[in-house]
Amino acid sequence: MMPEVSVIVGTYNHLQYLKLCLFSLERQTFRDFEVVIADDGSGPEVGEWLGNYKAFFPVKHLWQEDSGFRKCRILNRSILESEGSYIVFLDADCIVARDFLQVHWSRRKQGIFLGGRRVMMDQKTSANVSRDMISRGYFD
Repeated sequence: MMPEVSVIVGTYNHLQYLKLCLFSLERQTFRDFEVVIADDGSGPEVGEWLGNYKAFFPVKHLWQEDSGFRKCRILNRSILESEGSYIVFLDADCIVARDFLQVHWSRRKQGIFLGGRRVMMDQKTSANVSRDMISRGYFD
């Protein structure tokens, strides 16, 4: 059965951030979604890790050669490959609250674009974010 939501995650060479983003998606209260990784030319370590990654949601990894910043191109391709009736865009360095997708789903309306807020952290703070912090709900 096709998922209701497609979460498209843009990434480029930051596997440590991507892992935390995906872990935050594993905690979602809304569970009818797929993840499409829109990879703008990361090195092989991202694809290798994703090849072994297992979650309750399906994951598609779409990669394009690194020929400079072409994020919009891979995002457009990801839209075409997505199966959900509703699309949510994230960057790999985003950690989402446990109810993030539930809120999106409950507030959706035909022809309306929803935008959200985020907290920008400096590099030093970001480097200290851990899976344990996400598990404990620090970002909820």
